[in-house]
This record gives sequence, structure tokens and C-alpha cells, in this order.
Amino acid sequence: MKHNYSNIYWLDRCIALFSTILLNFILFALMPGLIQSIPQKPSMDSLQNPIQVVRIKRPDTNVRKKEKTKPPKPEKKIIKKIAKSLTVSKPVPQKVRLPFQLNPKRSTGPQTLKVPAFDTMTLSVPALKDTYDSHEIDSPLTPLVKIPPMYPIRAKRLSIEGWVTVRFLVDTDGTVGNIQIIEAQPADTFENNVIQCVQKWKFQPGTVEGVSVKTWIETTIRFEMDDS
Repeated sequence: MKHNYSNIYWLDRCIALFSTILLNFILFALMPGLIQSIPQKPSMDSLQNPIQVVRIKRPDTNVRKKEKTKPPKPEKKIIKKIAKSLTVSKPVPQKVRLPFQLNPKRSTGPQTLKVPAFDTMTLSVPALKDTYDSHEIDSPLTPLVKIPPMYPIRAKRLSIEGWVTVRFLVDTDGTVGNIQIIEAQPADTFENNVIQCVQKWKFQPGTVEGVSVKTWIETTIRFEMDDS
């Protein structure tokens, strides 16, 4: 039984091999025909001519501007004729004659006229004085530098109060001079401090008719202790 199975196996192998060889042979035999039956690609000559696109330039759409036509110049002869027709003749002055006669019997008037005398006025500026009081100038004096006086140490220590009336002259440049003590209370206490203080003051000089003048000023300076 084993011998029969081996024979059948080899027989099947031989049939399969033979059928394979036969199938290959048939395919090789049919291959040229299959190749020829494949449609060939159309050649470039058989294709129709391609469409050619041509661009055409558009005509220029610029509108031409109308040229202004100048009016024809009139001829010179016509202008001359018009000028002659428009000329106005100048009027000829005529002498006017009025018929009149002089009356010799009538008396002649006076040959001269009497003119009344005119009043004379002097416009000279009144002479200025050397010095003026504060009420005689155009406007009150304006202080520019006015330092208060120092309180004397002795009077402050003793709690002494008082006042000093002083008179001084403001020069045309605003400086102070000719300082005079008019009255002081108590005496010989505050006078020196007032003089040292006033001589450092400076004013806008006084004026009379717009001219700077020397001005006398009188004022009272008080020395009082603070309550604090």
C-alpha cells in the first residue's frame, strides 16, 4: 500500500509540472499577438493644429483737446478808422467879455486895512526850585529799598519803647541824604539806629512837570516791643 501511494504522489507531481510548462508555452506563443493588439499612441502629426491666440492692441482712447481758436486780429486800417471816428475835438476857449463902465464920480475906498493887535503868550517852562516838599511833587515817592531799623540792644533789654521823627532829602537819583532828627522820645536812645537805617533807603525820585527833582520827606519811625 505504501508503494502505491508513492507512485500516485509522483504521478501528480509530473502532471502539475507538465501542465505548468504547457501553460507557459501557450502564454509565450500568444504574447506577440497581445502586444500588437495594444493601441499605439497617436503621433503628433495626427493631432490637429493648436489654436493660436493673438493679442490685438486697443486703439488709443485719449480724447484730443479742442484747440482754442484765436479770433482773427482786426486789420490795422479798420482800427485807424474807428480811432478817427472816436476822437473828440478839444473845445476852443472863448474869451468872455462883460460890458461894464467905471463910474469916475464914485469915491475910491481906503488903500490900507487896519489889523487889530494880537495878544502875546509866553510858553516858557516855569523855573524849578532846588528842593521840593513831598506835597509839591507830581506823585508820592515810591520806596525801592526800605530796610527796617535795628532795635537797640540796651533798649530791648530794658523793654524801652519810643519813636523818632526824622527828615531827609531824596536826591534826583533816588538816594537819601541830609538826614535830620526832628524829635525823639526818649532822647539819645534810637537816633543812631534811625540814621544808619534811613541812609540805606532808596526811592523812585520825585518829578515836577516830568523833571526829576530833590524832595524833602518827613516821617516817624516807632520802636515797639512784641507782646510775644
